[in-house]
Amino acid sequence: MDYESQMIVRPARNVSGSVSLPGDKSISHRYAMLAAIAQGPSDWKNYSTGADCASTLACLRALGVKWEHKTGAGNVIEVQGNGPALSARASPRLR
Repeated sequence: MDYESQMIVRPARNVSGSVSLPGDKSISHRYAMLAAIAQGPSDWKNYSTGADCASTLACLRALGVKWEHKTGAGNVIEVQGNGPALSARASPRLR
């Protein structure tokens, strides 16, 4: 069998559609920390599903930051920022 073939590719006039990329780990960490010290709620779409990003959210919860996964909205979290008033518990529970 001959697997070699030729194909001519011409520039496209139009491109349409959508691309869904996995959440970026480093951006997700930064977002969570900034949202925690912001005042009021922040929503983040496509938050990374990695274990280390989940650990960041657990640490923020131990500091008194409330957050939740929004149901029915895909991978969206809402962080309720406390402003700069983060407070550690006497014995933090990360889970």
